[in-house]
Amino acid sequence: MLLALAIAFVSCSSDDDNGSNKYNKENLVGQYQLKSFDSKEIKIIEVEGFEIETKTTSEGDTFNLSYDFANNNEVTLNGNYRIEEVKKQGNNTSDSTYIVNYNEEVLSFMVNEDEKTLTIDGKEFKVQTFNSNGFKIRHTDVTIDGSGNSREYEENLRFSK
Repeated sequence: MLLALAIAFVSCSSDDDNGSNKYNKENLVGQYQLKSFDSKEIKIIEVEGFEIETKTTSEGDTFNLSYDFANNNEVTLNGNYRIEEVKKQGNNTSDSTYIVNYNEEVLSFMVNEDEKTLTIDGKEFKVQTFNSNGFKIRHTDVTIDGSGNSREYEENLRFSK
């Protein structure tokens, strides 16, 4: 009988863990800290028969930014982080650094449990990982205009509670 109680206790405990690790709005609601950000953009344009490629990579650091997800489908961003950006075009490279600031900025968000997506202010992110300690999301976008110019963009963010 004692063994049966122990098994039941362990079983209930793991069920509770799986519930808090399931990606849904109820489990997302709360405050998270942005821990990492990176992006990559590749633009290819045609000029007089030649393709010109510009590759831009950005990486964040010095994070002090919170995302507070509320039950009313609003997320409040407060804080800042630094971006180091590198642009390459042919043999040319340019570097820049800038600060991204948010002061109680309120944006809308939407959770799609079935598709495992999180849309923030109209931008859709695929939820890569989610658990009770945080989550990782990725946004990708590929566009080609009528002139054949293309743009590939990828953005990754990681959050912790």
